[in-house]
Amino acid sequence: MAKAKRRILPFFIPHQGCPNQCVFCNQHRITGRSATIDFAGIWQDIEQLRPEDSMEIAFYGGSFTGLPWEVQCKLLAPAYKQKETGAVSHIRISTRPDYIDAERLRQLQQYGVDTIEIGVQSLNDEVLAKAGRGHTYADICRAVDLIKAYGFQLIIQLLPGLPGDSYEQAVSGAQQTAAWQPEGVRIYPAVVLADTPLYDMYQAGSYQPLSVTEAVVWCRDMATFFILKNIQIIRIGLQPTEDISEGGAVMAGAFHPAFGQLVQSALALEQCRMLLAADGVQNKTGCFLVPGKQLSTYIGQKKINLMQLRHTYGQEIEILPGDNLCGHEIRFQQDNGCSVCLCWQDFLTAYTKKIAMKIAGH
Repeated sequence: MAKAKRRILPFFIPHQGCPNQCVFCNQHRITGRSATIDFAGIWQDIEQLRPEDSMEIAFYGGSFTGLPWEVQCKLLAPAYKQKETGAVSHIRISTRPDYIDAERLRQLQQYGVDTIEIGVQSLNDEVLAKAGRGHTYADICRAVDLIKAYGFQLIIQLLPGLPGDSYEQAVSGAQQTAAWQPEGVRIYPAVVLADTPLYDMYQAGSYQPLSVTEAVVWCRDMATFFILKNIQIIRIGLQPTEDISEGGAVMAGAFHPAFGQLVQSALALEQCRMLLAADGVQNKTGCFLVPGKQLSTYIGQKKINLMQLRHTYGQEIEILPGDNLCGHEIRFQQDNGCSVCLCWQDFLTAYTKKIAMKIAGH
């Protein structure tokens, strides 16, 4: 799902510049960092870079453009200086949609910022209000248009499963996001963290988070719109850390240390099912031939895909590595000797149409 990654030197500025307390957010838990910005440490780390490093500097957490301009300058100045030497290849900042305007963007251009990541979370006004975001869908649209108009690369973060959310809203939001053609997206299904308003809602019984199984289905169908348009999915699911784990800060919700792999396997299962539904398949006992490098993805964790296919179509079903298969192309070799294949692009095209019809007809 992801393209080749740049080498990134990350700096976290947790809850700096944020005017709101979103119900899901505890930046200190997520990053494991204090709220104090270590300017000296940031300068030292950036200034020791050499031209051969060609590193991307990324400022995560908080709302960068909500910081006082003099603070933004102090953070960006060493990165911009090193960009002129070639030691820094790109500069990325993260912020809120309602903290984007023409003046802020012109200022970021002065310091060589290339990429702006905005925490969209949802494209539904009711969900945004219940999450305490403090901005609207209209603010998101305005920010997207401005960022693209000023020539920045755009990354969008989505957070399905917030209070008031639904499968249809989350998937249609992904469809709309893909239509904007951002350079990348992150999909983080809602997780209940300790010391957050969402945890209080969960304890009070007013919020029920998605299970891992439910979130996999939502994220599987969201992801197809981005994959079809060749939009990079940077990450699906929270990055596991010592604190962000079951038994740590995660109290409930769709957390799994290999959540992204679960989503990939779920999508692979749908491809297998679509192939078995093809006109050329009369005998549904046989063998799936899949690219060897993706064998574990198609079989699924703990062989879940294989077991589901066998449960539906018979115990004779097998999934084996095949020769001369391109990308995610798969082939079903029937016991009668006939075979049919389904390439990745044809599957994605058909599957996104199916999903679009599903959410449109809800």
